[in-house]
Amino acid sequence: MNNWLKAESIKIKNNILLWISLGLTFLFMIYIVFDPFPYVELKISSYLSSVFLLSLTVFGTISFIILGAFLSYEEYSWNTLHLLIGSYSRIKSFYYKSFYILLVSFFITVLTTLLSLVLHIYIGAPGQIFSLQVFTQIFVVSLICFFWGELAFVLSLITKNVMYSVLIVFFISFFEPVIYSHVNEGLLKYFIVFNQKGVLALTFSNLIEGSYIIVPDLNYPSLTWSIVFQLGLIGAILFIGYQYIKKCSITS
Repeated sequence: MNNWLKAESIKIKNNILLWISLGLTFLFMIYIVFDPFPYVELKISSYLSSVFLLSLTVFGTISFIILGAFLSYEEYSWNTLHLLIGSYSRIKSFYYKSFYILLVSFFITVLTTLLSLVLHIYIGAPGQIFSLQVFTQIFVVSLICFFWGELAFVLSLITKNVMYSVLIVFFISFFEPVIYSHVNEGLLKYFIVFNQKGVLALTFSNLIEGSYIIVPDLNYPSLTWSIVFQLGLIGAILFIGYQYIKKCSITS
């Protein structure tokens, strides 16, 4: 297990795009703290933790898209996919990489929370430093980050093109909201980001109007629908990736 985790980490540790995107995301979070925004007047429970975690679903998404896309693309570019499959088998190789994306998603989410707690103490921000709601926020944010990383991973695995994979998934995640006003309201419940925002709206209900960042107030589907819809999409992505790697031709 340790060797496998180390091997996957080595493959992405020198990815400059990944580090730049993560760095810009964390810089934005720190900017929030020192920007002359009247957060000192917001005595909201776990305010900084919630703002930072919600920021991760907005600005940090690109980092997980890059992570997922390069995890498969670099096997093609280095011509090592056949070696990986020879060591772990096709199915294990696929699910090991998927599990790695999940682990990184959780790790970055927890790291974001810890950063917010340190800064909360450092600046002496008002409000309760931590609440049980943060645990739910960590779980939801981790799952959303994993979704975009896994989608990019499977798309890159199939297309063997990292640029197309990153751009297509990035376009969906960032520009889907642009078309909401041009779509029949009854169809919005079948949109990926719309359902994610529905879950986030309830999860981050402590971030009220006046917070640095909030989830737009729209007519979202029920929580049950959005959760089932998202889990169904994750299941479909995993199934498609599984079927592809099981049948695709591998050459050395």
